[in-house]
Amino acid sequence: MAPRAEQEAEPTDCLVARRSFLQRATENRLFNALTVALRGIVCLVRALIVAIVPIACGTQVTGYDPNDPTHLTCPCDDPQTCYEQAAELDKQGETAETGEKLLELSQCACLEGSMAGCNTLGHFAKDWVAACDRDAETRNSCAIAGYIHEHAVRVPQGSGKTFHRDPAAAKAAFDKACRAGATVVCNRVR
Repeated sequence: MAPRAEQEAEPTDCLVARRSFLQRATENRLFNALTVALRGIVCLVRALIVAIVPIACGTQVTGYDPNDPTHLTCPCDDPQTCYEQAAELDKQGETAETGEKLLELSQCACLEGSMAGCNTLGHFAKDWVAACDRDAETRNSCAIAGYIHEHAVRVPQGSGKTFHRDPAAAKAAFDKACRAGATVVCNRVR
């Protein structure tokens, strides 16, 4: 009889093992379903944060304000970074295409306290306005002079001349640059 009792116990052990396996499989399916649901919730929360933060905090747009061309929001957090970005961009050349961004970065470096940025800005503005006035390198000089007159250039005393906003001078400089082939500024003439 002992062998028969062993045989009967075996199916009971198998049944327990099978029930245990099925219970774990069900728990795993539940765990997997919860994991998938949780991942979905995390994705939704991330999407909401990405959508809400700019609305709540306001989107930080850098550069010159289209509604007030003299208002500038700097794209860099410190004067040295602005100065270095301007120097890097300057390697592409001071052209009608790079001039406005060069002006922005140099002006930011100066406004944030870089004397090197102020000196560079002062020379940049003075030299390009003078070049446009004498019709030298008209395509680039007059485009850059137009940006200077449109946005104004403020430098500390001793770093150069301050150029106040002059929409008429900006339009005239942009017109000369456009006629010389600087298509990037032609829309500013109208």
